[in-house]
Amino acid sequence: MKKALTIIKFEYLGYISGKVFKVVSTVLLIVIAILALLPQIRIMATRFLPDDNKAKAALIASPELLTPEALNSLGLNYEWVFEHGDGAEIVSKGIYKIALDYTGGNSYILYVNDYDFRVFHAREALDVYLTDFNRALLIDSMPEDSAVLAKQAIDSLVRGELRTVGGGSANSNYAIAYAIMMLMYLSVTLFGTMVTNSIIGEKTSKAMEVMITSANPTQLMFGKVIGVGFAGLTQILIILFASFLGFSLNYDNWVDQFPTMALIIRSSNLTLELSILFILFYITGYFIFSFINAGFASTVSRLEDSNSVALPSLILVMTSFAFSMFNLQSVDTPIVKVMSYIPPFSAFVMSSRLCMGDATIWEGFLSLGLLVMGAIVIGMGAARIYKVGVTMYGKPPKFGEIMKLIFAKD
Repeated sequence: MKKALTIIKFEYLGYISGKVFKVVSTVLLIVIAILALLPQIRIMATRFLPDDNKAKAALIASPELLTPEALNSLGLNYEWVFEHGDGAEIVSKGIYKIALDYTGGNSYILYVNDYDFRVFHAREALDVYLTDFNRALLIDSMPEDSAVLAKQAIDSLVRGELRTVGGGSANSNYAIAYAIMMLMYLSVTLFGTMVTNSIIGEKTSKAMEVMITSANPTQLMFGKVIGVGFAGLTQILIILFASFLGFSLNYDNWVDQFPTMALIIRSSNLTLELSILFILFYITGYFIFSFINAGFASTVSRLEDSNSVALPSLILVMTSFAFSMFNLQSVDTPIVKVMSYIPPFSAFVMSSRLCMGDATIWEGFLSLGLLVMGAIVIGMGAARIYKVGVTMYGKPPKFGEIMKLIFAKD
């Protein structure tokens, strides 16, 4: 155990003190600073750029209730005009990008071809405007000294529903789910590649021959995977903290220039249980893909072969990511449900389903339990490959030969 902890500490300190960690962290922090200052950048840009790219938008409402002039005064990137008929049919013809159907009360429907940040921006602005509008109507219609109606007016919040022309509802967690999937994909791929290159580099320099005399191969593999994982987690936490700090300090300007951000934060369904599940899925998924990388990397001794040995893990990561993106773009199909319970795909797919509200918490924990079992089995198999692979030099073995190492007798 002591040797394993020493290996983890060595790998962790070796990575965070290296140039790659410093350069990548610095570049990402600069990018975050630029993103945090986007409201100020947008204000400066709008002073020089003409605003002549507004899309057409249809308003389906009574002229006495709402007018295009009132909506055009909101400063959205749409040119509102009156229309009559079904909103979905109007948008499907392609003349209008969106259609607002409002008949009064605390709700409205916003029909769209597809939903992007501009749509969310419009929905945010419409929520605020129609809430104030509806409150004013209630206050004007109430008798004097009516405390009950006054409270109803104050509590009256207008909220819109986004509908695609196909009849589906846009989920407010879409942007958050997409960000989580991208973070998982990029970080798992990056840190898994680091494990691969580190192992091949040690074999190339003959350092592996010295290391296996002081610790057994299983300790070396698990120590390397865990050490690099902790280093990667440290880098992610630094980036997340910097992002939180930057956007928090500039939040008021974001709300003013990009109301979408406030909408995403307020309307998301991310709970503490979901956040914990995302973290556990990410960590377990990292271990599975890194174990696969470590096992295959131990069988080659040249850096030129790193791409070929990383291919199995990369195919699994890309497949998992593709299914998670398919879930974000489509309905919760049977194939997506099945893949959300199969390791290692479930690390991505179940996270996507949970974020989009297509799976319950207990389904998430069931999938996580299966994923942990898969990580143990894959880790044991990778350790058997690693045990023999670190002593192999010369021509890389074929895939079938590597698989035989898993079931070979000790």
